[in-house]
Amino acid sequence: MYLKSNILYFHVDTPLHVGAGSGLGAIDLPIQRERSTGYPMIQASGIKGALRDALRSKLAKAEIEAVFGPWQVSDDENPNPETENAPSQNKAHAGAFSPGDARILLFPVRSLKGVFAWTTSANVLQRWAREVREIAELEALDGFIGPVSTEDNEYCFTGSDAVVTSDGSVVLEDFAFERQEEDISDLAEALAKRIFPEEKDQYWKDLLKSNLVVLPDDDFTDFVTYTTDVITRTRIEPDSKTVVRGALWTEEHLPVDTVLYTPIRATRIRMNAKDIPEVFQGSSEEQAQKVLKWLKDNIGDRIQLGGDETVGRGLVGLHWEL
Repeated sequence: MYLKSNILYFHVDTPLHVGAGSGLGAIDLPIQRERSTGYPMIQASGIKGALRDALRSKLAKAEIEAVFGPWQVSDDENPNPETENAPSQNKAHAGAFSPGDARILLFPVRSLKGVFAWTTSANVLQRWAREVREIAELEALDGFIGPVSTEDNEYCFTGSDAVVTSDGSVVLEDFAFERQEEDISDLAEALAKRIFPEEKDQYWKDLLKSNLVVLPDDDFTDFVTYTTDVITRTRIEPDSKTVVRGALWTEEHLPVDTVLYTPIRATRIRMNAKDIPEVFQGSSEEQAQKVLKWLKDNIGDRIQLGGDETVGRGLVGLHWEL
């Protein structure tokens, strides 16, 4: 049973490719998506692996294993189990925390005015609110439904005039939406203070308040399906500087400034009581709280997720709900 929880937000700094393997369509290497909605997502196992990788070089092995569990490898893979970084072969136990799948919250779309808009939808917001209500009060979203399905006359909600053209419409990519007169400033404020809580992020906080657009669910789905970054890559022959035969492929990326979130839940340390590091000592509830604090204090404010690390992809900023 999980005793404590938090929300971790990912603000994409460089194009993010968390692959789903080979694609059957026009894109050779698509990103991971939810089966039911088609929304982009990041599977929890990838998040857990990235967090462990970011921490293992700067913290004691005992603390890493207490939170993440020991590595499980065969004797052939680890012929010298007495080395410093060897896993605890005879002390197998589960980790003390569990990330959920990262879900989309805000998707950047090119705007005729205001450069770009951070788009979302009623369905996305309600799923986010369901997670946040588990750990914090969320009054701003209560009662807000927003546009759910498309109509002949497309419409949207926006928090300010920053992305509204002179004729009163919001133009995203090649599509115009009629602005509805409904105040969503409280919603924009709630999102901004949660995603960008630190003083150094004031620019992004103000931008979110002014450039937030709530779209009908169907239109939001279309944008996250058809307006991701698709990058063509090649492999060059070192001597001739020509493309290697067959080495031409396309990759799908989430664009810069996409915002995702993942629930982070913690429980007691599951290793033998005598082996629990001092930093996690306490009752079961205290241990769970210390696990979350340990993660927040040590992970830093940026990690790398997904593939293409050597070409600068997948850098994301980290922000905690609490």
